[in-house]
Amino acid sequence: HVTFDIRSTIPGSPDYPATIRLKKTLVLNNNLVLDGPGAERLTISGDNDEDGIADVQLFVVNAVVKMNRATFTKGHASFSGGAFSVGENGNLTLSYCAVTDNNADVWGGGIDVGGGILNVDHCLISGNKTGDSLGQGGGGISIYTDQNCVIANTTFAGNQQLAESGLGGGALYVENMEPGLELDIPVLNCTFHENFDAANQGSSIRPNVFNAYVLLQNSVLADGH
Repeated sequence: HVTFDIRSTIPGSPDYPATIRLKKTLVLNNNLVLDGPGAERLTISGDNDEDGIADVQLFVVNAVVKMNRATFTKGHASFSGGAFSVGENGNLTLSYCAVTDNNADVWGGGIDVGGGILNVDHCLISGNKTGDSLGQGGGGISIYTDQNCVIANTTFAGNQQLAESGLGGGALYVENMEPGLELDIPVLNCTFHENFDAANQGSSIRPNVFNAYVLLQNSVLADGH
């Protein structure tokens, strides 16, 4: 269980907001709870040289991981999941977090799920993108699984799937790993605003492959495309 009590090293400077800059990707193979002081107070960034450019992927999740009240930004992955890549044994829960300005060349600019589980509640997914050359799906989040995932009370804003040859989903892409079984992804009380898909397959949401369903309830779609 990780908590934070950050103190400024500069006299007279406030302790928060604080930024932790990762030099390399953190691979989480053991169960973990991370409790931040607030998304506006603590940022974990992949911009390790402070030049404003995303440099390293933030986390690979291979265990049961819960992240609360923090911002995850400026992560870059050459394949999938700029901020978070959730593997087959991964189970990631994000609550009251922001996932912003991350990018991946192919799948899931902010978060990619490859066979694992994702639950998102009261979060902001904003400004994430997949590449304009190799990008496939999910500027904000890409889900490829046969496990239960739920997204609730979350805003998707300004995420982009930039490849014209991509499969779509400016904000959210969902694909069924096991087409013989129904995959239902509830999206509850969410807002989609100004997301973009260069492939014109779905600026907000793109479910793909037989038996993949996004169950949209009490949500607002306002991408303007």
